[in-house]
Amino acid sequence: MQKHIKNWLYSRGKLVDDFFFCEKCGQSTDTMLHIHHIKFRSDQGTDDADNLIMLCEECHKKAQKRAISDEVLFAVAKRFILK
Repeated sequence: MQKHIKNWLYSRGKLVDDFFFCEKCGQSTDTMLHIHHIKFRSDQGTDDADNLIMLCEECHKKAQKRAISDEVLFAVAKRFILK
């Protein structure tokens, strides 16, 4: 399993078999979900949990095109990270 996936799972207190949903729109696991790097790795983004968010395919496409701002994604992701 890739490091960024392990970091995301750990930060949300999840196990691989747990229920997953899009952290932006709430779409459930009946669609493809993606762990997205909010700050792209090509822009020196890290695999740290605070730079990762689970998105459905539609939200992921929007995030990749920057139609959803990084600030919004960081704020949404922050709600799901365990303290």
